[in-house]
Amino acid sequence: MVWALVLLTVLAGALRFASLDLQSFDFDEAFTVGPALGGSLGHVLDTIPDTESSPPLYFVVAWFWTQVFGLGEVGVRSLSALLGTALVPVVFGATRELAGRRAGLLAAALVA
Repeated sequence: MVWALVLLTVLAGALRFASLDLQSFDFDEAFTVGPALGGSLGHVLDTIPDTESSPPLYFVVAWFWTQVFGLGEVGVRSLSALLGTALVPVVFGATRELAGRRAGLLAAALVA
């Protein structure tokens, strides 16, 4: 069972990270990168209430992330790819508690 979960997580990571740089930013991503993440952290916190309806946690984490990995396609998208990959074992664990190991693996496979 553990090997199946590891394999699903690796597969999820491979699927998410393999194509990060194949397309340029779409409108929503460009808007996030430009006005939202393009300045200082204070600028990000000032801009979010005017431009976004979602809570600011993602933008704060993304700002710190892009300080290390840059504002290019790979730098910006890699945070979501990492979080999406990490979701596979989280979904497995939650589903396993609610419905058993087989259901957990099925749910993990769907997330992957």
